[in-house]
Amino acid sequence: MHDASGGPGHTFEFDPPNTGVQTLVLRIQCATAWNLARRILGDADAEHTSLTNAAKQFSDLISDDISSAASYNEQEWRRACLVLTYSAGVANYWLQDVIDFRESRSELIRDYAKAEAVLRQIHQPLFKINTFLAVDEDVLSSHREAFNTAAATLLRDYNRRGDDLKDTLIETARERATMLEEGPETKNLKEMVEAGVLGWSAYNILGAHEDIPLPVTEAEAVKLSRELEPYLNGDKEPNDRFYEILATITAVSTRAALLQEANRSHFGNPRNLGEEEIAFLEKFYEELEGMTPHGIVRIVPWLEGDDGPEWNPEQRRAFMSSVADGLITLSDEGIGGGQDKLPNSTQRLANGLPATTWEEDKGRFDWLSDKVFENGLRPFTESALGIHELGWKPTGSLQWLQDAVEFSDLIQHTSTDLHGGTEFSANLTLSTGHHIDNITGDVLKEPRSHLDELLKINLIEDPQIPLSDLLDVTTRNEQANYDILTGERSHPGHDIDDPRSEGMPEFKENSQALLGLYAHNWDDDGKAVAGLTDWIPEFAQGTPEQAQMAGEATVALMETLAGGEHGQPFHDTHEVDSSDHNRAVTEINPKLTESFNKIYLTYEDDFILNSKTNEYGAVSFSDEGLLLHTSGENALQLTRNTKQGFLQLLIADDDNVASIVAATELLELRTIDAAIGNTTEGAAGMAGAKVSTLRNLVHNAMIAEYDSRDMDSEDARQRAADEWQTSFNIRVAINNGLLGEIPYAGGVAASTGEVALRFNEVSDKEKFLEEWDEDARKREQERKQEWESEHGEDAPSTDFVNTDGANFHAQLQLLQIYLDRDAIDPQTLKEKGFLPDQHDVDKDPVHPAVVETVSENPEGNFPRLVKLLEEAGETSELSGGHEDWVKDYLEWVEKSYYPEVHVPKSLKQW
Repeated sequence: MHDASGGPGHTFEFDPPNTGVQTLVLRIQCATAWNLARRILGDADAEHTSLTNAAKQFSDLISDDISSAASYNEQEWRRACLVLTYSAGVANYWLQDVIDFRESRSELIRDYAKAEAVLRQIHQPLFKINTFLAVDEDVLSSHREAFNTAAATLLRDYNRRGDDLKDTLIETARERATMLEEGPETKNLKEMVEAGVLGWSAYNILGAHEDIPLPVTEAEAVKLSRELEPYLNGDKEPNDRFYEILATITAVSTRAALLQEANRSHFGNPRNLGEEEIAFLEKFYEELEGMTPHGIVRIVPWLEGDDGPEWNPEQRRAFMSSVADGLITLSDEGIGGGQDKLPNSTQRLANGLPATTWEEDKGRFDWLSDKVFENGLRPFTESALGIHELGWKPTGSLQWLQDAVEFSDLIQHTSTDLHGGTEFSANLTLSTGHHIDNITGDVLKEPRSHLDELLKINLIEDPQIPLSDLLDVTTRNEQANYDILTGERSHPGHDIDDPRSEGMPEFKENSQALLGLYAHNWDDDGKAVAGLTDWIPEFAQGTPEQAQMAGEATVALMETLAGGEHGQPFHDTHEVDSSDHNRAVTEINPKLTESFNKIYLTYEDDFILNSKTNEYGAVSFSDEGLLLHTSGENALQLTRNTKQGFLQLLIADDDNVASIVAATELLELRTIDAAIGNTTEGAAGMAGAKVSTLRNLVHNAMIAEYDSRDMDSEDARQRAADEWQTSFNIRVAINNGLLGEIPYAGGVAASTGEVALRFNEVSDKEKFLEEWDEDARKREQERKQEWESEHGEDAPSTDFVNTDGANFHAQLQLLQIYLDRDAIDPQTLKEKGFLPDQHDVDKDPVHPAVVETVSENPEGNFPRLVKLLEEAGETSELSGGHEDWVKDYLEWVEKSYYPEVHVPKSLKQW
C-alpha cells in the first residue's frame, strides 16, 4: 500500500509474536523420554504406542527378565515407570502446545489477510485507478482516510490477538513446568488423559483403582467395532489386536465394578463412569447388535453354531466374558448407564418379550423333529403336526424362555464383581418368574399343544437348564431385590400390545413371579434364586439405610410367603411328593430354606413382639413392656398370622424342624434371662407371656403343617410333640456343650439360634440323639412304673403340646438359666433328689433334661421343682425386688398358652 499523497494508502504489515522453541529438537527430547520409559519396562525396541494404544495388564508390559529377578518390586517398578511415562507425556503435551500455537498463529495471519482483503474490496477506488480516466480527488481522499483508519483498527485488533496467543503459550509453559514439578498427581493425570496425551499408559501402569478417566469415546467404539467385525465374520483369526479390543471393554467394566462397590455403602451420593465411557459402551453394543443375526441376546448359539466364526473355546470364553461384563456395566443406572441404553434385543428380553414370533423363526425349533412322545405319537415335524393348519405353536412364555436360556449362556460369564442395573435386574428377574409361573400354571395342567409340552420338557425339566446362571447375575443387585419383594417396582408388561404376546403372562402381581421362581425345582437347589433374599442378614447389620431396606423387605417377604385368605400357594405348590402331598417351596429348594432360616435368625427377637399390622419401624414401650428391645429401636412388627405362616414354611422342610424349634428354645431362654433381675413391675409375667406366645406360634405352625398333610388332629399334635422333644434335646446338648464346638457358627447372623441350625452339620448328632432318646425312654419307663406302683393306676403321659407340658417346660428353661448363673448348685439338686442316685455332680453334666422326669407329681404343677426355683429366685439379684417372681412367671406361661384346636380328620369338610 502507498501513503495518502503518493498512492493508495499506508502499508500495514501483520507479524504476530512467534516462539523460539524448535519443534524438531522437542520431538527428539520426547522420543528420548519415551525410550527411557521403554527401558524401564525392559523393551527398548518397542514403540511407545505399545504402552499407550490399548488396555493391558502391567505384568504383560514388563519383561520377564525384570519381573523374574529376585530383587523385583512391582510397586517400585510401577512408580518408576509412571514417573518416566508421565515426564514423557508432559513433554509430548508441551510439544503439542507449541504445534497448536504455531497452527493458531498461522490461522490468525490468514484471518488477518482475509479481513484486509475485505477492506480493499470496500475501498476499491484506491486500488483500481484507471490512469486514462480522471478520478475525483475528493473521492480518493475520502476512501484513503476511511481505509487507513479501518486498517489501523484491524491491525491493532489482530496484534492484540497475537499477543494474547503468545501470552497463553507462556502461561501454558508455566503450567507444564508446574505439572513436571508436581509429578503424576491424579488431577494432572486426568487432564493429560482427557487431552489424549497419555492414552492407556496411566491405566496400564496404575490399574483400574485410580480415579483416572479412560481414553474411550463414541468414535473409538465405532472404530473398535469395525475392527472386530472381520473376526466375527471369520475373515480374520483372533490375534493380539482381537484381545486388545476386548481388553478395552474389560477396562471400562473393571472400573465400573470398583464404582459399584464404593456406591454400595454410600447411599444418595453415587459416583458414575464418565459420560464418554458410557457413550463408548452404548455405541459399541449398538454396533455389535447389528453385526449378529439375532442380536446380542442370542449371540452365543450363533458363535457356537455352523454360521459363526471358527473360534476355539478359549477365544469364545474371552469374547463372552468381555461382552457380558460390558453389557452388565451399561445396564447400571447407578453408575451412569441404564436399561434404556442397552441394545434393543436385551431391552426386549428384560421386559419379558420374545425376540421373534414363531412364524419369523420356525427353524429355531428344528430339534423338535427328533422328539417322540411317550404315548406313541410319530416324530415331531411341521408337516406331521400341521402347525400352520391347526395353529399349534409355542406359547410366548416358552419362546421367551428359549431366549432367556440362550442369553444365560452369555451372561453367566459375567464377573462376580459386577451387578446389573436396578431396572434391568428387577425386570429380568420378574420376567423369569412370571414366564415360569405361566407355563407351570397353564401348560403343565392343560398343554395348549403337543408342541408346548415338548418345549416344556426341554426347557423346564432339563436339569441342565442354565436359567439359574441368569438369576445368579440378576439377583446381585440388592436394590432390585428390595423393589421386587416390597412391590416398589412391578413388571413393565402389564399391558402388552405386541405380536409376540400370544400365550404371555399377565405380568400383574410380583407374588406370582416369586411363586414361579420359588416353586420351580432348580438344579442348583435354589441357590441362585435365594439371591433375592441372601443379602438381607448382611444389610440388617449395615448402615441405617441398609438396615431399613432389609427390614422393609423382610416384612413384605414374610407377608407374601405366609399367605392369607386366598390360600397359601407357597406352602402348597404344584409339586407333589410320593404321598401326593403338595410340597412347600422350602421342601423343593433346600438353599431357599437356608436363606429363610438366616432371615429368621436375624430377626428372631422381633417374633416376641405383638402387632396388629405388618410393618418395620420403631417400637415403643407399651403395657406389655419390652425385654429384648429398647424403646425407639427399629424392629419387625408382624401379625400373629404372618409369623405363624412364615414359621410353618420353615417347618415344612422336615430336615429343618428340629433346628428351627431348637433356635426358638434358645430365644425363649434369652427372653427369660432378660427378665431375671429386671426391676420393671410385671417383668416376670411379661417373660412368661412372651415365652408362651412364642411357643403358641411354633406349636400351631407345626400342627397346621402336619394337619395339612392329611394327618388326624391327634397325629398332628403327637408329631409336633415328638419334634419338640427332639429339639429340646438338641438345645440342651448345645447349651451344655455336650457336642463340643458347633462348626461354622458365626458371621452376619451369628446367634445362639444359628448354632442350633448348624447342629445338622455335627457328625455325631445321630449318635447323640439315639443315646439321648434311649436314656429318655428308660427314664420315662421308670417314672411310669413308680407312679403305677404308688397310685395303682396308669401314669399320665407327658406332652409338650399341652398346658401342663408347657408349664413344666417353662420350669426346665428357668432351671437352665439358674444353673448357668450358679443360682442353683448341682450338689443341692442331688441332695434334694432331683438327680439320679448314680449321678456324679463332679463328673457328669448337670442340665434340665436330667431333672425332666423326677418330679413327684408329673400330672400337675411339679411342686417340688417349683419350690426349688422359688427359693433360688428369692434373691433381689434374680427377682428384681419382686418376691413372687417365679410364681408370676409360671402363672403367665399357663395363661398365655393356648394352642389351636384342630378338627379330627373324620369331621373335615372336603
